[in-house]
Amino acid sequence: MFERFTENARAVLVRAGTLARDEKSPAIRRHHMLIGLLEDAERRSDGVPALILADADTDLAGLRERLFESLRGSETATATAGGKQPFSSGAKKALELALREALSLGHNYIGCEHLLLSILRSADGPLEATLGGSNLKYGTTREYLRNYRPAGGGRRRRFGRGPGGRHTRAVEDVLERAQRRALSERAVNTGDLLVALAEGEGTHFATLTAGASLPDASTLGAEANKLVEAKAPDGALDAVRLDPKSGAVTIKDPALAAAFMKAFESGAFKADDADH
Repeated sequence: MFERFTENARAVLVRAGTLARDEKSPAIRRHHMLIGLLEDAERRSDGVPALILADADTDLAGLRERLFESLRGSETATATAGGKQPFSSGAKKALELALREALSLGHNYIGCEHLLLSILRSADGPLEATLGGSNLKYGTTREYLRNYRPAGGGRRRRFGRGPGGRHTRAVEDVLERAQRRALSERAVNTGDLLVALAEGEGTHFATLTAGASLPDASTLGAEANKLVEAKAPDGALDAVRLDPKSGAVTIKDPALAAAFMKAFESGAFKADDADH
């Protein structure tokens, strides 16, 4: 059932089960799931749920306390000792909706953000009353997720020139592949972007690197994963600097500078709109 859930989403559900046992609840409820999500947001301040909650000016500690009060005021039975905690009917509904929300957003995984969205959508009774005084709403949360792009550091950012900005389909494909690599569990880094670029076919990047001895996408992906696991800082953005006044570009890495010069001299950057 949970094969599509990300590691962090599964951890939230495990935490919800622990909370239900600690509170001697007869089942895991949406309250427990939401408390788990709030704790996840506190732990991962750069995660998508944390960004959503911050955007809604959510008082995490205050909402958590109100959720506990709501639980204690609405429980009518006590849990039996031992065994796994079952999900309540409301929690089961939220889990089903999480899959639907993920699919409707075009995502091939179920993350903490989809759990949050499904809980807000299905909230009723005591839970709905508890959330009533907050700015956390289903409609605005879904709109946030629909416009969210990790590669832009939050909400969608356009690339290119012209009114409102624009970007080619190839760039959109690269961003989507990079997002899938990150699985919304962390910010998309330059390693994700490089692997996504290497996976593309028929693009400017593929043409520019056709004669270069670059590792294939699978090798790059393995090395990029090692950097993530080692929690290596992603400082690649410092390698290229643009002076906004003069328009001069400074590239610190000699090999990268040579590659760009070769590409520039070959005229490869002229056909900007031809990228697929």
